[in-house]
Amino acid sequence: MAFGPFVRIERWCSLMSRYTIKRKMGGNVAYDFLRLYVPLFIGATLFAIYLGERMTGSSFTTLGIVGFVLFISILFWRLEIAILLLLVMRTGLDMFRDVNIPLLGSSGRLNPAAIIAFTISAFGICYILARRINIFKMPISCPYLLFLIIAFSTIIISPDKILSIREWSRFLSIYVLYILVAGTIKNDRDIKRVVQAIFISSIVPLAVGSYQIFAGGGQYDWMARVTRINATFASSNGYAAYLAMFLIVVIVFTLYSRSTLKSICFLLMAGVMLMNLYFTYTRAPIVGCIVAIIVVGALKNKKVWIALLFVAMLAYFLPTLLGRFNLLLSRSTYEAGSLAWRFRLWEMTIGLVKSSPLVGRGPATFSVEAHNDYLRFLVEYGAFGLIAIIWMIAVLFKEGLEVFKKSSSSFHQMIALSFIAVLASHTVMALGSNSSFRPVTSWYLFSLGAVVHRVLRNERSKKDRNRRKARILTN
Repeated sequence: MAFGPFVRIERWCSLMSRYTIKRKMGGNVAYDFLRLYVPLFIGATLFAIYLGERMTGSSFTTLGIVGFVLFISILFWRLEIAILLLLVMRTGLDMFRDVNIPLLGSSGRLNPAAIIAFTISAFGICYILARRINIFKMPISCPYLLFLIIAFSTIIISPDKILSIREWSRFLSIYVLYILVAGTIKNDRDIKRVVQAIFISSIVPLAVGSYQIFAGGGQYDWMARVTRINATFASSNGYAAYLAMFLIVVIVFTLYSRSTLKSICFLLMAGVMLMNLYFTYTRAPIVGCIVAIIVVGALKNKKVWIALLFVAMLAYFLPTLLGRFNLLLSRSTYEAGSLAWRFRLWEMTIGLVKSSPLVGRGPATFSVEAHNDYLRFLVEYGAFGLIAIIWMIAVLFKEGLEVFKKSSSSFHQMIALSFIAVLASHTVMALGSNSSFRPVTSWYLFSLGAVVHRVLRNERSKKDRNRRKARILTN
């Protein structure tokens, strides 16, 4: 009975979907869609326009509200399409970061990205409860839920509770998205759709980033005395982390491609990404790329290590980037680019742990960039929170390696190797940056992880069916 409202919502959505797909109005399914959903959407859009004008008086904000209504309509119509759309458009949402709606007071101003995260979390929880999905069949659930529980329990001691709730909600949205992506995948066709959506998500950022390179634009860094491109992202560091992740995926796809034309397209795409990565002038993602290339070479083909020469040439023969790495060796303790400055910051960070070593000080309580995700996890979520994160990373690596080593499908191996390399890159980048606290890259990382998990479950089910058939034939 406790799940009654959620079951009714899910049943209504199911009936509406079946009505659209199965009902035959002259054999035209498109007519059914126009007849049932378009009037509802027009009415909701008109209401959104009215509401937007009354709330802000801004046509730009109104357009965003209309887009949000459209997304909600698709979410209730076809969940899998909404998830794919979300993966496609997530890289562009940061362009609307300055459009903030004051729903929760001064600390609770929500931009479109935050609103989408809240929406997908709320809908996902209803979906899980209505379908009675056993989330504990997913090995990642135990460490991730432990982390969420620890984080939520410390909100009460946080000085800014609304800010802490927002931070906690970001992590919740990543977990819910993982479950939804895994839940909407049934076969290889669905896997290809998710991968295609992730590829399509790079088109707009690469186009904007390339335009900033040749036409000027981006963020001026007074320390490096250069303008760093950020494309559609809120910061150059976030864009660089996304590029580092995606560049490895493109390299793996190039290795597995059996088509010369596709290989050329992948190489061209990798070249554009590498150019964009250079003009972000960000060090940690480049180090992450090097680690990922080493992993791919060790697991797949050692010839890939030739790419390390190009990375070394990129760093050595382009003086601006080399200057960024040389800045790390500066002895000044007040230069943000130096290792001495970082060691001083890390000593201060470790000192903060003593006040609450087990459960931490609460989400979003570290006021500056820690330049080390693991230390920040230790400060904000304590030793238990850090153990949960390490446990979760180990589970993700284990699933990826199992698919890569045991799968007979080259397509599944390609997905698994991409994920292993990206996770290795992300894990190393977290030692010197704040990559775990960027929801954009985390959403794509965990979406790939959900694909790997679903592949593993499908292959295990297939092996179980084959064993049962073999027993029946034997008997």
